[in-house]
Amino acid sequence: MRSRGLRNSDRRRPAKAIAALLVLLALAGGGCRPQARLPPTYPVRGKVVFPGGRAVHGGGVHFQSQADAAISASGDIGDDGTFVLSSFVAGVRAPGAVPGEHRVIITPPLDMSQHATFPVTIIARPVTVAPGENEFTLTVAKQ
Repeated sequence: MRSRGLRNSDRRRPAKAIAALLVLLALAGGGCRPQARLPPTYPVRGKVVFPGGRAVHGGGVHFQSQADAAISASGDIGDDGTFVLSSFVAGVRAPGAVPGEHRVIITPPLDMSQHATFPVTIIARPVTVAPGENEFTLTVAKQ
């Protein structure tokens, strides 16, 4: 009766395969990526109104950081014209906006079945988000 033992090369194959797999995982980051870090954010809320003070219904408010174009904050405009911003960068979301100057864009509701009650509005002067609570009243352009 002949013994069917494993040759040395057969014994090393699983070890080589495991070693190769570990090298591939290390090169690929093992599926774990360092999480993007968002700078500190501060609460931003406010109200969007038409000229004359009547509340805007629906749409969105977008703050674009002038210090870092990759960082923006946005929020939906409620039926009462109010909004609350959240920042989003590289898959990370945080309440509020980063401090500093921001370009502000106000957009009408995206639902195409409704008639836009105001045009896209770019606020002429940047707004400044400061540490602490921030509240803004923003006026859309005339229709």
